Amino acid sequence: MRRLFLASLFALFVFTPAAADDLELGRKLVGDFWGAVMAKNKDKLDAVIGEGYQSSNPGGASDRAAGIKRIMGLDIEGAPVFSDFAVTRQGPTVIVTYKVSVSEVLDGKRTDKAPAPRLTVFLMTPKGWQVVAHANFKTAG
Repeated sequence: MRRLFLASLFALFVFTPAAADDLELGRKLVGDFWGAVMAKNKDKLDAVIGEGYQSSNPGGASDRAAGIKRIMGLDIEGAPVFSDFAVTRQGPTVIVTYKVSVSEVLDGKRTDKAPAPRLTVFLMTPKGWQVVAHANFKTAG
């Protein structure tokens, strides 16, 4: 009986409407970011990527200018498929971990479409939600 009570209490905290709202917000923000990435539209990227942006991937780290340049030069094949979202919201910050299935060129080699983990951090700014950090854990293999 005690286990049932604890499980019910846990479910109450984990599956609150706020948590569901945060999950939907995280999915939307990731979709907006990837929409700008796939469009390779400099104006859209400038709008969605915040001033203090940093990114990290197997090839190294980038600041905002280098990150946008890298995105503009991406060779992505097909539409990305997202899965396994986890979202944490802390004040004006939304942290999203997820997997992306997409084929891209990394270090001169085309990757397979196997899902790979990503981490994207969004901050509410006077310009709206902006990406301030992104990590790509896909390797060229």
